[in-house]
Amino acid sequence: MKKKVLSLILSAVLLLCIIPFGAAAAIVTEFAVVKTGAWYDDAVDYAAVNGLFTGTSSPTFIPNTAMTRGMFVTVIGKKAGVSEFYGRTETAPFHDVTQDKYFFPYASWANDNGIVSGVGNNLFAPSRSVSREEMATIFFNFAKFAGYDMSYSDSKYAAFFDTGKVSSYAVNPFKWAVTHGVLSGSDGKLEPKGRATRAQVAQM
Repeated sequence: MKKKVLSLILSAVLLLCIIPFGAAAAIVTEFAVVKTGAWYDDAVDYAAVNGLFTGTSSPTFIPNTAMTRGMFVTVIGKKAGVSEFYGRTETAPFHDVTQDKYFFPYASWANDNGIVSGVGNNLFAPSRSVSREEMATIFFNFAKFAGYDMSYSDSKYAAFFDTGKVSSYAVNPFKWAVTHGVLSGSDGKLEPKGRATRAQVAQM
């Protein structure tokens, strides 16, 4: 069951993977800035049908806006079926994650289960753009939580040209991510500090 849950979540947010989507095209009109014929139409349809991007701070999709840490943990939490009431009776896990924020239940759930740990000084930095190495780490931590296969290949990781730019905390997560196809890199690079837009994460 745990592997099935992980598979569902990764299918919604896997980076640089081509995922077939079958949602109705009309749903894309829920987001005013999305134009018919855009490369991300089907991905946005899928996200809309499954409610993955609802409840965020913006009523429109805004495809080229960077995906923030708050948005990202919300997408994962929603795909995992986390209740919007999760943690509502508990103390906020971070100083900048308060009850009035849309991402509160998902950040609380992810923190409680060791999926996210913040950025130091008891802060989560929800408005900061999520980096590729942070996404790899969050995927890695969720995989451990869900009981997924955590094996990885050092040689697959070493094949990338920019492993020296990967933060120490993200080395094993990247090794796992490239081994299992969660991250595929671009032009032989992992681009660990690179950012993803909302449209790209919908496609992931």
